[in-house]
Amino acid sequence: MSDWLPIETAPKDGRNIIVWPPTWNGVTSCAYWNEDEYRKKPKSYWQRIDADRTTSKKLRPPTHWRPVLEGPSNE
Repeated sequence: MSDWLPIETAPKDGRNIIVWPPTWNGVTSCAYWNEDEYRKKPKSYWQRIDADRTTSKKLRPPTHWRPVLEGPSNE
């Protein structure tokens, strides 16, 4: 069983998630739902967060997602 879920089930509350397909070949991306509320004609989309700052991929939206794993504790 795959841990990837259909993008339609992803949370749209501003939290970061891991998305597929990747921005670059073989490298997954993190993204969050952007309501695009400050535009004259808002159009919501998945805003990808990449190593070279933030890039949006409105033309190639993700198809699947999974939660971001928690990091190790400081204990």
